[in-house]
Amino acid sequence: MKCAECGKENLVTAKYCSSCGNEFSEKERQAAWDETVWGKLEKLKEAKEWLTLEKITGNKIFRIALLVLIVLWGVMSGGNRGNRMLILESSEYTVRYNSELDEYYVFTDRNEVDLDLYLPGKPQGITVTSSTLKGAPLDRKDYEIGEKITLSRSDEVLYHIVGVYEKSEKDIDLIVYDSALLP
Repeated sequence: MKCAECGKENLVTAKYCSSCGNEFSEKERQAAWDETVWGKLEKLKEAKEWLTLEKITGNKIFRIALLVLIVLWGVMSGGNRGNRMLILESSEYTVRYNSELDEYYVFTDRNEVDLDLYLPGKPQGITVTSSTLKGAPLDRKDYEIGEKITLSRSDEVLYHIVGVYEKSEKDIDLIVYDSALLP
């Protein structure tokens, strides 16, 4: 770095001129550093960080904000299963869903199955009504949350399961088939 007062050449890291004692400003020292090979490499590294977005994504504030957004999104979307009532897979049976008829089909080798349900939110209870496929009512049973729901295998019975909430209901229909009929 060249002294502006006496013209003497100094080290890049010098704070004062070795000849006249002139104090170098931070701006002069930075300009001298930028002209060195190390200063140019530093500038290239910074440019790369901007091009690869590492300058932004490496920032702690950005990472914390991104984490908060992901958590909020998870909470707002109702968890990983959403806000629909679902029949969960089980080792006792196989589940299929018919979107055209909005019906679930459970296939099992057993005469009875304990149904695993996902009910979003905070249901107050569950009601299961059964009827023939032609609509003639057969039975109705109310369950507490957490109580096992046991259904008999019969391809002649339609089960209508209702999750009862304070101000609403969520429902599904299903038929329990022999697993030999599984497509």
